[in-house]
Amino acid sequence: SGKPAQSTLHVHAIDESRRVVLVSVDLHTGRQHQIRVHCAHLGAPVANDDVYGDGASAFRACFASASLRRGRPLLHAWSLSVAHPHTAA
Repeated sequence: SGKPAQSTLHVHAIDESRRVVLVSVDLHTGRQHQIRVHCAHLGAPVANDDVYGDGASAFRACFASASLRRGRPLLHAWSLSVAHPHTAA
């Protein structure tokens, strides 16, 4: 929607072929699809993302034997924290 969005990506691991990368993301704003849009903009779309990535992703090529549901991005939360709306704690 044209509103500013800010994220910080941290790279934790890269496979030998440099086609799959494990990252964590700190979100400084809360825009819809923010992680997916920012990763795609950097040329490293979220694995299995048919909307912002390429449908025949490198991830699918690496793991052809895996039964992946098409179009379901492999984006998972390891940890979440949200400030309380009244106490900001």
